[in-house]
Amino acid sequence: MNISQETQWFVPDRCSLIWEQFNNGCLIFNPLSGATHLLFDPVLDILKLFEENPMTANTIINSLDLAIEDEEQKKEIMARVWQIILDLDHLGIIQPVELNTSKQTSISTS
Repeated sequence: MNISQETQWFVPDRCSLIWEQFNNGCLIFNPLSGATHLLFDPVLDILKLFEENPMTANTIINSLDLAIEDEEQKKEIMARVWQIILDLDHLGIIQPVELNTSKQTSISTS
């Protein structure tokens, strides 16, 4: 699969995350991996958006309603959001939409 910044990501339904919110962060337990993660803003805000709907990196930036002043700043923010997405994927908390579609197709045709 070709993963790019146009790829949509989501929190899989089977990944019922358990949240414990506190002052400026959150503990997330992923029952699929058995791992607990400590998340802070903006990672927490991004994860909450992925729980609502599949989104691309651009959609995430637009949904965060950031005041981006120039192109250089937009590139820097995009790079940070992209790294957060890759980190969440690596932790198994989110996955690309295409991966879900191919799994559903192979399961339904079996």
